[in-house]
Amino acid sequence: MTNVWRFFSSSGKSQLLMQLLLTVQLPRSLGGLDASALYVHTEGRLPTNRLHQLINSYSQKYSGIIDKEKAWNSIYTLRLHTTNAQHTVLGYQLPAMLQNTPDIRLVVIDSIASLYRGEHFELDDGGRLMKASEVCDLGIRLKKLADQHNVAVVVANQVTDDFTAGSSSDQPLTDFDKRLWRWAHLPMYASQNEKYELDLDTFSESLSKQATLGLTWANTVNCRIRMARSSALDQITRRILCLEFSPYTNRKGCEVQIDDNGMHVKEKG
Repeated sequence: MTNVWRFFSSSGKSQLLMQLLLTVQLPRSLGGLDASALYVHTEGRLPTNRLHQLINSYSQKYSGIIDKEKAWNSIYTLRLHTTNAQHTVLGYQLPAMLQNTPDIRLVVIDSIASLYRGEHFELDDGGRLMKASEVCDLGIRLKKLADQHNVAVVVANQVTDDFTAGSSSDQPLTDFDKRLWRWAHLPMYASQNEKYELDLDTFSESLSKQATLGLTWANTVNCRIRMARSSALDQITRRILCLEFSPYTNRKGCEVQIDDNGMHVKEKG
């Protein structure tokens, strides 16, 4: 099964990715795959302090199932510094690693766009075409790996403000910007079967941001999950997790909260 997922936004993104590295180690009866994970990071250092905190929490919550030492040893890491290294490692070295380490069932890439944003590319048509071609090739390779090795590939992407929206004087903004119409009736859940209404206006600024790498990458992934946070003017930061599209289920979302034990669905009320 080909599984290439993409996350939007950095609001709690690292927290959720760290949590996935441990969840995959759980048995299938508890929502895991009883397997190891590979974490490929391009932004700064591995957040070992937070990962250590989560491992302690998981080892207590799943006593007898999650062992601290085994949990650390079940997380492989790779650090990439340039786009050339990213293309070489993900395109050529990663297949060999998955072949030699069949217990890896999850590959997390954090993030796919960081190195492209940090390097200089010519702004002429040739430069844009080269960049788009490389991104497309990378996406195709990841999808093939996911299918061949039966692994889930979770890729974090970055977002940017849309400076063109609402800039035209003959296209006045409404109370709920036209860019956000698709979020107006997004079903929200407090549990698997408990649906409730949530006013998404407070998340509109975050939801209106656009993904980097454009349509080239957007057309590569199978599922897209967006994380959004409430306005900076709010006294208390609130976060939502939204499934934008997936071939397996309908669009839906939930409000989440983060504490010392990780990210959880927030209870209604």
